[in-house]
Amino acid sequence: VYDSRIDQKIAEELIIGLQTVSTHVGDIPNKTGAANKTEAVDYANQPGLVEANSEGGEQSPS
Repeated sequence: VYDSRIDQKIAEELIIGLQTVSTHVGDIPNKTGAANKTEAVDYANQPGLVEANSEGGEQSPS
């Protein structure tokens, strides 16, 4: 289940506005073909699409 507190954390880490994050995160389902944010997370967890880094977060594939 998607937690909106994630948007706040992203905004803080990237030093951008919460509305900017919300807008872009809201666009992800359309760009991935997912029906909602939860399906978009499942899409991102496909093997090879996103790798976990040593801090437990995610990083873009190389």
